[in-house]
Amino acid sequence: MLGILILITVYIWFLMGDRFNLSIKFIICAAAVYSYVYYLQAQGANRDQIMEILLTFPG
Repeated sequence: MLGILILITVYIWFLMGDRFNLSIKFIICAAAVYSYVYYLQAQGANRDQIMEILLTFPG
């Protein structure tokens, strides 16, 4: 649940914010996605489940 909230926050910030340039936003978003994938792996999800979650996010 925490990972989903982090991803939603970063996603909204990525779309709305204009304070940082695009490359910094991309790096931060990639780090958030990586940490969420790491969290899913720690919960026991396999690669197919992780890809399904990421490709169907946020709806």
